[in-house]
Amino acid sequence: MLNASPFHMDKQHVRLDVARENVSALGLPMLAANLVGGQDELVFDGLSFALDAGGELRAQAPAFREDLLVIDVDGAQPPRFAAGAIQPTPALEEQVYSALVLGVRDYVGKNGFPGAIIGLSGASTRRSRWRSRSTRWARKGCARS
Repeated sequence: MLNASPFHMDKQHVRLDVARENVSALGLPMLAANLVGGQDELVFDGLSFALDAGGELRAQAPAFREDLLVIDVDGAQPPRFAAGAIQPTPALEEQVYSALVLGVRDYVGKNGFPGAIIGLSGASTRRSRWRSRSTRWARKGCARS
């Protein structure tokens, strides 16, 4: 299944639950290829996956970056998937941070901007954590495509 399911916090669990319901109802395995990247106000997190006919996760691509997910399929009916690499779904804070980085990076790059200045405001306890992350982000040159 080709999919362009936009990111929201902890959405992968919802995707897997819905896919398992369909797999269970049909008795067939499922491959889901999800878009990754930023497009205007939407961010797509990737996390493509394969479920066998029993609803077991057989492979999962990484979040927030392009990757090649290779699945071995045998010729049986219904087809069976060999176990593949299962990349972990990031923790909630890492999901949000990665979505922000990817969304801004793609927006800046796709619009041809030379860079961006991001102003953050909030509680002082969170400010130092974001400041240190945004400083590392700027040093790595992540704001440029």
